[in-house]
Amino acid sequence: MSTFKITSVLLTVFFLGLSFGMNAQDCKCTVERINNQTVFSAGCALPQDICALEVGDNVNQVDLLRFTDLRGIHIKLGRNIQPSFLGSALSDSKTMFIAKGGVNMVVVDEVNGQNRSVQSDAGNNPNGIKAYSKEIRNCNGDCTLLAPAIPAPVAVVAPGASLSAMLPVTLISWKVEPVRQGVALVWETEQETDNDYFTLFHSSNGIDFEEVAQVAGNGSTDRMSTYRIVDTEAGAGMHYYRLEQVDFDGTLTVLGLRQVRVAGDAPVIAASLSPNPVGAGGNVTVHLPDAAGTPVCLVDLAGRLVFEAGLDANGSFQVPTTLKAGMYVVIARDQATRLVVRP
Repeated sequence: MSTFKITSVLLTVFFLGLSFGMNAQDCKCTVERINNQTVFSAGCALPQDICALEVGDNVNQVDLLRFTDLRGIHIKLGRNIQPSFLGSALSDSKTMFIAKGGVNMVVVDEVNGQNRSVQSDAGNNPNGIKAYSKEIRNCNGDCTLLAPAIPAPVAVVAPGASLSAMLPVTLISWKVEPVRQGVALVWETEQETDNDYFTLFHSSNGIDFEEVAQVAGNGSTDRMSTYRIVDTEAGAGMHYYRLEQVDFDGTLTVLGLRQVRVAGDAPVIAASLSPNPVGAGGNVTVHLPDAAGTPVCLVDLAGRLVFEAGLDANGSFQVPTTLKAGMYVVIARDQATRLVVRP
């Protein structure tokens, strides 16, 4: 189970009334290395709502592709890390990267695969984070991380095609939302010029995308146009969608990435634990159907991962002998259950 999923479950549990001292209103996302695990704080659970992002020292390679809107966000990067960000993530002149030494940041070009690499130790060179931050400050309006000084959306020119001075589509809105049939994808344009078609891509991890639909454009028009399709294959879980637009001459424009979580329709079977309380080093059984082999995570009240393993043939796991006494949360199959560890 990913740490992102862990924090998402914890946040959901809080709103269900199982408050264990976590601050659900904290919009600061912190990423740390704890017990050889990369741990995301509870503030990272809703990537679109963060107000600050901080990555600690020695986290090493860390995937930050889920953060698709970094406008006005200060990103602090610790020493000796290799973070990766999505190239189509939004930025503006107030987006700021503050990096210590040994930072090698990758901005992922999800369309052409021509990633951009910037380093904290490159000084004022074009591939240095200082120069990159200066580009960001020159953004006029909304830009993207891949081209931080060019107003978004960024047009990607197909081989042999020329880039028009005017963007082919003026996008008013682009949103995704769960509906009874799956996920509805809706976008509106104010005007279109030589617009051949739109393409929609889907991913379940924010990295690997597959085409799910093509929608014909309206060519050239000054009228407002609304487009809507439903992805009926979207099941429970997190979904990412990328919208692209293609001109008659083959010019491709990336219009942005959106994400949505679809709740499961299956009845929830609450997990119970025994014994509870338990002493450090003791065995705990998680009472769920076919529990053997199920991944289980143990987190503290601050949302930090302290232990993870797979349940044995009896649906049990051993509490670490070094675990301090107190209240913890056991997560298995998206079910969060309180566990008291005795002195």
